[in-house]
Parts: sequence; structure tokens; C-alpha cells
Amino acid sequence: MKLPTLPVQGAPGRLMLDGFGGLDMSGSCSERRMSAATNMSGDHAPMLAPRARRGLLGSVTSQGGATSFAGKIVAASGGTLTADGETVYTGLEQCAHTFCEMSGRLVVLPEKLCVSSEFEVSPLEAEYIGPLTLSDGTYAGESAKANTLTASVALPFKVGDAITITGMTNPGNNRSAVVREVSEDAKTLRFYENTFTLEGSSQSESAVTLSRSMPELDFICACENRLWGCSGDTIYACALGDPFNWNRFEGLSTDSYAVQSGSAGEFTACTTYMGYPTFFKRDAIYKVYGSSPSKYQLMASFTLGVEPGSAASLAVAGETLYYLSRAGFVAYTGGEPSRVSDSFGTARASGAVAGSDGVKYYVSCALDGQRSLYVLDTRNGEWYREDSSDAAALFMHGGALVMLTAAGGLVRVSGAPVEGESTEEPVTWEATLGECTLADTGFKRLGAVELRLSLAPGASVSVALSCDGGEFETVQSVAASPSGALRKLRIVPRRCDRWQLRLSGAGEVKVGRIASRVTASQ
Repeated sequence: MKLPTLPVQGAPGRLMLDGFGGLDMSGSCSERRMSAATNMSGDHAPMLAPRARRGLLGSVTSQGGATSFAGKIVAASGGTLTADGETVYTGLEQCAHTFCEMSGRLVVLPEKLCVSSEFEVSPLEAEYIGPLTLSDGTYAGESAKANTLTASVALPFKVGDAITITGMTNPGNNRSAVVREVSEDAKTLRFYENTFTLEGSSQSESAVTLSRSMPELDFICACENRLWGCSGDTIYACALGDPFNWNRFEGLSTDSYAVQSGSAGEFTACTTYMGYPTFFKRDAIYKVYGSSPSKYQLMASFTLGVEPGSAASLAVAGETLYYLSRAGFVAYTGGEPSRVSDSFGTARASGAVAGSDGVKYYVSCALDGQRSLYVLDTRNGEWYREDSSDAAALFMHGGALVMLTAAGGLVRVSGAPVEGESTEEPVTWEATLGECTLADTGFKRLGAVELRLSLAPGASVSVALSCDGGEFETVQSVAASPSGALRKLRIVPRRCDRWQLRLSGAGEVKVGRIASRVTASQ
């Protein structure tokens, strides 16, 4: 017969940590996650490992923004627009710039420029002020009445431009009209017959203004061969395939478009998501459905929108749109946004600038005033902190995600190496794990704590230990090895109620397991 046994006081238990998570600044961080970190990554999850080394692509001066276009890095630098360092245009304002690619052309704001794939620059707006002759003329090779304007110089307009005319003697001739033909010398514009009112066959006008204008847009995006934008409470779209024309309204499917939302507040951002132009206010999201201006419908959802000042936080990773809202960072898939930044605890984010390599969401922001570069890895849903980089822009360039820093540096932070880049020094890193406290309330006598590490050639690592909330003390170190190694480190903490590990080092190190035998004692 088997007799019952009494529990043995102080029977040993086993502590095994063989899978590690990401950042947790909430104040209740477990021993498997990091309460603080520098240059950590989820690339080798569930192992604990630092990020990969970055590529250094040079720098720009007095930066005002950058993007990738036609295979080159285009930057607003020191009042000059450059492409891979070569000057494309001079005379830029010394301010932050907005870039948007549409149908093989790059639109630059606030100067309202259009850059072709051959890097020829054209203004999106045009104006002529001076004398004109209004007369009968021709259209499509046939005689036409009251349809021709002629100047003594070449006029900056093209066929299809909707121009606004002011300063004509007859008030009825001060109107908007679409240019139908332009003479070879560009001095003559022809419109539909009887576009104007004309007494006789011609008349001279001394001071006429012809203009093609573009709205003052705060945010822009491209969708379905149109450039979309918003300002205040109004959404705009250019004519189909024509970012030069925003005021062409002829009842055609190719027309321009404008609509007011009618709700309180101004728009804070816009982007294209799931094939729809999507606009944000602080507490609302608007989508434009339809295939042409006559069929467009503006649908609103009053929910968490983009926080003012964080329009650059919009980025798609893992088919999900992420951005900074008043409630923190959220994930949006077309329905109700869901908060994804619980790992930051009560820290409030601001001034977010983000980008994505398709899998990870990189965002430079201030948490309670301290700027850092954070990464949300959509493969495991974990956040990681890289460093104190202050990004002015993050954009894809070929197969790489490039960061323009506030200081003007161009850095590849993810993806394939870029031709001509140099590689940064081995990464220095640090990870502070959460406190380890076992279930019973008594003190614990820990046996040796064993760490299994994989070190790449030249890597080094140090282990520091804190007992019962005391200062961290370095208890073990592994110097750099030319050949790399799989190592086991053993440390013996003193008796304590709770303990915490901090690992730091340089180079590529992977922590696969932390294990210990623990005995409870009274």
C-alpha cells in the first residue's frame, strides 16, 4: 500500500525562460519581456537579439524632406531640390516639404511643382497678366466666332487647362473656360465657339489676367490616377491624370472634384488605403467611394482619426494601416481602429513620423518628450525600441526603408543594401528584462542561473543583476571572440524575493534560454 507523503519544505523548482517578447513599459513587465531596451529587434524571435546593422547613405544639409522617385533619392536640401545629390531645381522655401508620386510624376509642396521622371520641373500653377486681343478664329479647322485670345508673347497654358479670366472690358467675359487648342507659337488660345461676347470681329484688352490655380493643400495622396488633397474642411481631386488642373468642371468623368465634409474640425491627414482616398480628422475618418466625380460618395466614420501634427505617422505594414490617434497608436483595417500601443503604458506619444518595409512599422516619436525610434513587428505584434533617432522622413527606396534624420543623415534602417552605402559599426545594445518573482511570498534561494548565448564573431556581452530593486551590478561578461561561439553563462545571485537581469553588449548576440533552479525558504 502506498502511504501519503508530506510536502518537503524548500523543495526545488525550475525557472525556464525560453521565449522572449518585446517592449513593455506599462509597469507590469514580465520576466520574458523588456522593461527598457536599446537597439533590440524581433528578427530572431522568440530569441532575444539586437537589430541588424544599418547602411549609411550620406547626408543632406538644411533638410526639408526627402523621398524616393525614379530610382533616386530626391531631397529638399538648403533651398535646392536634389536627386542623388545633383541639383534639379533651386529656389525652394526653407521649410518642411510634402512629396507625392502620381503616374510617374512627383508633386512637391508648398511650391506646387511637378517633376517628371526625367527630372524636368514644371509649375502646377500658371499666370499671364498683360494685353490680349479677343477675336473670332477657328476651331478644329473651321471658322468659329468669339473664341480666340491672342497675346504678343507665348502663354504658359496647354490644351485642357481650365483657366480663370479676369480684367476683360465686358464683365460677361470674366469667367472660367477650358483651352481647346493652342497655336504652335503658344501665343494664341482657342476655345469653343461663342465662349466670349464680342462686338465686331476683334477687340483689344489692355490688362487681362489669365490663371490656372491649384488649391492650397495641407495634405496630399494619389489614387486612381488622380492627386487628392485636403485643406480645412474641404477635399479636392485634380482632373483625371492631370495634376495641373483642379477647376475643370464640365460634367465629364475626367473632371476635377471638390466637396466639404460638413463636420466640425479640420482635416489632419490623408492617404490611400485599400484603393480608396482616405481622409482623417482628429475624431473622424472619411472615405471617397465611386469611379468618377458624378458618382463619388463621401462616407464618414466618427471614430479615432489622426492626431493633429502626426500626419506622417500613417504607414501600412502587414496590410494594416497604422497611425497615431489621440488614444495612442492604432491599427486600422477599414472598420473601427484598435489600440496597439498598450506596451507604452501611460506615456503619451507626439510628433510621430513613420514608414514601413511592409512587415514592420517604424515610427520616430516623442514619448513624454523623449524622442526615439520604435518598431512594431507585425509578425509577432511586439514593439521594440531601437535608439534615439529623430526621423524627419521614412520612405521606401528600392527594396530598402530609408530614414532621413532631423540632422540630415540618410540611413537604411531595413531591407536590402543600397548601392554605394557604407555599413555602421557593430551595434551596441541593451535589454532590461522584467522582474522575476515566483508565486510564493517567501524569500527564494536561487541556484545558478544559466544563460545560453550564441555570439557572432567579434560580439561581446555583459550580464548585470539587480536583487530586490537594488542597483544593477555586472556579474558576468564575455569578451569579443574572433570566431564566435555558443556559450553558457552561469551566475549565482544572493537570496532575494525578486531579481532582474540586464544584458548589454556589442555585435550580434542571440539569447536562447535563461534557466535556474529555485528553492523557497522561510
